[in-house]
Amino acid sequence: MQCRDGLCIPWTLWCDGAPNCQDGSDEADCLGRTGCVPGETQCSDGLCIPWTLWCNGAPNCHDGSDEADCPGRTGCGPGESQCRDGLCIPSELWCNGAPNCYDGSDEANCPGPGQSCLDSEWRCADGLCIPSELRCNGRANCWDASDEANCTAPTTTPDPAPAVPYCPAHTWLCADNRVCIPEHARCNGVPNCHDGSDEKDCKTCFGDQWKCDDQHCIARAARCNGIRDCPDASDELFCNHRCEPHEFQCNNGRCILLMWRCDLDNDCGDASDEANCGLLMPGK
Repeated sequence: MQCRDGLCIPWTLWCDGAPNCQDGSDEADCLGRTGCVPGETQCSDGLCIPWTLWCNGAPNCHDGSDEADCPGRTGCGPGESQCRDGLCIPSELWCNGAPNCYDGSDEANCPGPGQSCLDSEWRCADGLCIPSELRCNGRANCWDASDEANCTAPTTTPDPAPAVPYCPAHTWLCADNRVCIPEHARCNGVPNCHDGSDEKDCKTCFGDQWKCDDQHCIARAARCNGIRDCPDASDELFCNHRCEPHEFQCNNGRCILLMWRCDLDNDCGDASDEANCGLLMPGK
């Protein structure tokens, strides 16, 4: 601690009953002599400290009296505030202009008549002004704990939902929302989606029917008749397309590699590459 003449002494020697500063300032303003200046509060041993240090979780008085009987650590009931001597009084009596605590602590450090808190302060319900940053900090700093009332929990911004790929026409989005596959690859007997969803809930058409890419069944004769019979118009796709010499043309108009003909796999999607195989060798 610094004496008024500039000398520094250990804080434990302040207000210890013996002058340790050459000018005796360490024993001035101690208990039983003079009161503290505005903005300060007095420890039980007489030391004056800024009131903002009172009940801040760390002892600032030599005798630790600034951390005794603090709000949030009292036995007072709801709507009550505790005097420094331990007495509990109704919170509405705090800073009401009349001492209700035997020690008068309910009227200490109260704003004067017509006096408001500073812009950097927050007024407690009992009239006490505290630094604004102590409002809703999880610990009661007002004697009536009103600084912790009506506090809202911190909000968190939810993580954005993963983007769903845009699938162009005549493609199908896998159930995991990761990949778009051609419609004709849906229900072709081969899983093309990572999750295998393209081979689930597949519909089987009769022998005289043709299966649209969207799993509807239409009459085989309606394939490539110039009329959209499938809801997705897939029955009119690839109608005028001729396959290459090394390819096989499926009944649905698609072209597959000739070597896939009669290989026991449904490569066309309509199984026409596996029809009438007989004793044919694969690729014939």
